[in-house]
Amino acid sequence: MEQEIEETTEVDPFDVNDFFRLSIWQNKFARGRVHYQTVKHGMQNLLGSAMVKLTGNEDFLEYYLAREDDVPVSLLQLLRDMPALPEMSAILGVDEDGAPLLVDLRAPESAHILIAGEAGAGKTMLLRSLLLSLAIRQRQALVQMVLLDGSQRPELASLAELPHALGPVVSELDDVAETLNFLVNEMGYRQEQGVKTPALVVAIDEIENLLEAGGQPIVAALMR
Repeated sequence: MEQEIEETTEVDPFDVNDFFRLSIWQNKFARGRVHYQTVKHGMQNLLGSAMVKLTGNEDFLEYYLAREDDVPVSLLQLLRDMPALPEMSAILGVDEDGAPLLVDLRAPESAHILIAGEAGAGKTMLLRSLLLSLAIRQRQALVQMVLLDGSQRPELASLAELPHALGPVVSELDDVAETLNFLVNEMGYRQEQGVKTPALVVAIDEIENLLEAGGQPIVAALMR
């Protein structure tokens, strides 16, 4: 494997996946004959980047290559490029080809969305952008928002000024529990009466803090 990598002088980044898949099979990586570090160092040399992460098991190997520079995505520019969005859809960002990436909140697989990442990764910013794109492109009669925040510095506060917001950001534990119970009752009422609009989008920032501090009442309401 090391010899093959050293002899390779030019590899298109888009062919790296096929290149390493072939190399791994040829060298029986699954049987431990090629070490992770050998592959990792080879990829670093080929791609000119130290930001390579490998995961895998006996059957496969996956690699992740971080961008050397973050590529900012302008929400307003995306909205200008898309004068209309499908009903109950919001913008998540762009895909690898630069095309807008949308999420349909009516789809069963999108009923619950979890944004995960390390501290400072931009989770709240993504949530804000998603909600803002929803509010800009969807009518108030179609969608309304409930904003909950488990942090001491609610970063969703500006969104409470949107006409789609049902009220200010809720952050006190007792108020959060009361709001969640209201939503549970509202869900039951809507199911009984067949009410579908306006859709209620519940946005929760720093949910881990709410679960840890609020305990069973909040957990039980969320599980409903």
